[in-house]
Amino acid sequence: MINRPAFKKLDDYLQKDGFFLLANFSQDGPTQFSELEVVQYDEKKITQLLNQSFKLIKTTTESLPHPNGDNQEFNFFYCKKNKLAINLLIGRVFYILFLNTN
Repeated sequence: MINRPAFKKLDDYLQKDGFFLLANFSQDGPTQFSELEVVQYDEKKITQLLNQSFKLIKTTTESLPHPNGDNQEFNFFYCKKNKLAINLLIGRVFYILFLNTN
């Protein structure tokens, strides 16, 4: 379902219909941060990463000042936990309970 540990935790702890904001370097942003390679996500990439567990509500790009005087481009993704994922989980729990009662 979710292929990244942080998204797995988010799926586990975010309440039904919960929202979250994800920020990352945009496609026009830096390719390194503190000498480490970064992955730049756009709307298409983040939608694939979110999979069926979360729904992308809105995307915005902001240019923020850097201490060296330059600006850096960031993407902000406003997301919601998908009800479908919750319903699938509840269906599995009921199925397991039903199997254990016999």
